[in-house]
Amino acid sequence: MPRPQLYHTPEEKAAANRAKSKRSYDKYKSHINAHRRSSHRAENPSSVPRPYRRPKRQNKIKITFQPRSLDDITGGVPPSDFLENLVQAYTSSSASDDSIFSVPLAALEVHLKDLQQVEGHVLQEDGAGEKWRVAQQSTQTVQALVRAVEELICSCLVGSITTTHKTHRFMYQN
Repeated sequence: MPRPQLYHTPEEKAAANRAKSKRSYDKYKSHINAHRRSSHRAENPSSVPRPYRRPKRQNKIKITFQPRSLDDITGGVPPSDFLENLVQAYTSSSASDDSIFSVPLAALEVHLKDLQQVEGHVLQEDGAGEKWRVAQQSTQTVQALVRAVEELICSCLVGSITTTHKTHRFMYQN
């Protein structure tokens, strides 16, 4: 008696052949790929893998601090005196002009943005070292000035700037 027929159509026979080839390839995959790699290297010597080397930086950024621009904004006086001068200029003006605060605030915000970029570059180039601490400290100083001027603007809008100043209730007065 003959053996029973396994595949009745050519499609079934082709599918069975593909399954058998896949099992054989999976079984010998590492050996086949190793042979392909060695024959490819023999044909193309430039494709031999090299160990990874970190590229050297060609253009190192030279960063110099320019503390003079904060002195240009504050007039060379300490931050607390600068804020006191702003309050006195506002209270002595008869028109109660908000530009007394908005012009220095805009200049401080531009300076703060520049300092934050410098701080990022210093951190990228030198890491968290002494230069970065100096840059961070100057950034924090300008951030405190920006917060204080914003507080002055808020109290100006509320209309309690003179009483708050006389009672020493501003954050920069503590």
